[in-house]
Amino acid sequence: MQKKINIIFIFTLLVAFQANLLSQELTSYRNPFFGTMKYYQDADKISKQEVSSLMESSPAALEDWNRANDYFTYSIFIRGIGAAYGVWFVSRYLDVSDPITGNARNPSKLAIAGLFATLIPSIGFDMASQSRRNESILKYNDSLTYSPSLKIGGTENGIGLVLNF
Repeated sequence: MQKKINIIFIFTLLVAFQANLLSQELTSYRNPFFGTMKYYQDADKISKQEVSSLMESSPAALEDWNRANDYFTYSIFIRGIGAAYGVWFVSRYLDVSDPITGNARNPSKLAIAGLFATLIPSIGFDMASQSRRNESILKYNDSLTYSPSLKIGGTENGIGLVLNF
């Protein structure tokens, strides 16, 4: 009787304190309309700051993550310059006459060239940033160590110990 109670007690402890030793992988999704990123750790949504703190465990992933943030900053800076050219273009286009001579003005070709000259590098840096983010998440996921775990679960013959790799 005592032996049966010990076996039941040990079985209960194994079930109660069974730990899932597998690390959780990161995934990211980009909103196609606004360009914002959503990060998930398994099914739980996490913030960008939490992703940054997770990246610190893998130096290669952290390097790519920081490079992606730099590229995103460059992209935003260039977009700001492009917005300034856009305001200049619109102000020149709406002001159709010169106040001194009264002659009609055309939009500045320099403003139009500035718009396109800032649009192309901005898109390039944004795509490079996205690519680096994806690479850093893949490197982080590859750096996770999966150790075999012994769990209690269903087997071909019923319930028993299951070895997961």
